[in-house]
Amino acid sequence: MRFDLHRGTLNIGQTLQDSIKRRLQFALSRFGVRVRRVTVTLAEARRDSADSPDTYCRMTVQLAPAGKVRVEVTDTDLESALRRALHRIGSAVDREIVRARENGGTREARSASG
Repeated sequence: MRFDLHRGTLNIGQTLQDSIKRRLQFALSRFGVRVRRVTVTLAEARRDSADSPDTYCRMTVQLAPAGKVRVEVTDTDLESALRRALHRIGSAVDREIVRARENGGTREARSASG
């Protein structure tokens, strides 16, 4: 599994990067070689009604032989956004693999927002 992290203007230390990678490997390990690449994008996003920033987390998983799953979460802090996205990504990948198997192939990108 290849892992890419895009962090925008957020200051993310190496310890947190390693933690994100380890948690993703745990969440996606049951899918084995089906998971080719995982891209995580973290950024600050301004709320419309307040001045305090929210944290945006998007996880995109590219599957073999083809297919893509995306989960997007916005929350008040980085840890909450990561936790929610990690919780959702395993289920989303599982659903996509089942759908592909039932349809005899892969499907276009699926997206879950929250």
